[in-house]
Amino acid sequence: MKVSDYFIFGNKDISEVMGLNKNINNGFFCYSALGTMILEIIVNKLEKILKKKKFLKIIVPTLQNLERFYKIKKERFKKEIYKIENKNLILNPTCEEIFIDIFDKKIFKERIKKKVFFQTSRKFRNEKRTQGMYKTREFIMNDIYSFCKTKEESKIIYKKVIKIYFKFFKKLKINFYKKKKVDKNIRSINSLEFLTKSKNYEIAHCFELGKCYLTRNYINCFGIGISRLYNILIKESYKKKNLLKIIGKEFVIIPTDYNNKELVKYSKYIYKNSKKKCILDDRNINFKQKLNDFIKITNNIVIISKYCLKNEKVTIKRRKKYIDINLKDFIYYLKNL
Repeated sequence: MKVSDYFIFGNKDISEVMGLNKNINNGFFCYSALGTMILEIIVNKLEKILKKKKFLKIIVPTLQNLERFYKIKKERFKKEIYKIENKNLILNPTCEEIFIDIFDKKIFKERIKKKVFFQTSRKFRNEKRTQGMYKTREFIMNDIYSFCKTKEESKIIYKKVIKIYFKFFKKLKINFYKKKKVDKNIRSINSLEFLTKSKNYEIAHCFELGKCYLTRNYINCFGIGISRLYNILIKESYKKKNLLKIIGKEFVIIPTDYNNKELVKYSKYIYKNSKKKCILDDRNINFKQKLNDFIKITNNIVIISKYCLKNEKVTIKRRKKYIDINLKDFIYYLKNL
């Protein structure tokens, strides 16, 4: 990965440093190439787990019928819905009504014992207050819906997904806790939410619905706020200066002079032998500017100077210390990470 392939801005704040997002309207964000990469890493890790469990992925439309939505939801989300004028359509505030409408009757008729579906898509809610990228009006969510013939099967699935969420958040190294939730707007038998320990941010919810909303099967629904996870991961990593680790990188290689062909060649040699553990800052701009772009986001900066080229070394800047290491030793270290 080369820095020129992605947008790295100045160092005023976290969003500018990495060019991760831009608030184009109140509560609506644009993700950069690097931000999108981080989002995809989160989604791919989760979906890989769900596919291993033989949950079925589907794609849902962004719009749904307003009358059908109210048939199931009644007055819920009334003030938060984005309506399409004169079309009797709304942008999805939630998706269980779509799944129930499509699958419930068919599964019941087919006498299928159980089926679990999931999808990752954008949702829209006209929230009164937005909180940066934690609470937005357009957000990305991963939803899971299970349909079971018996109450016993439904309970097994409910517990199974809770375990999946537990392992997934541990994998992302997020400090969280579970809390039982009572929501008057959702007629659930059991409900549980996952919250971050730091600021009590809700990152996932689980609802055991039983037979409700005109259904024939026992239904569970689950949701993970992908946008929220993204926001939390970025902020936590930014504090610890290990933001590059989210994308699987350990070091950034910065040559002091990109006009020096020998120095560039030497830097590229290290980059090619890093086993994809490094990124290369190949921008032809001032060295100090490059350094300032990365100081706030990583403690592992590899500086390649004329001294390094002459002595076959690399200089590692780790916080305020500068350490010179033999090139062979550094490459060996990278290969064995």
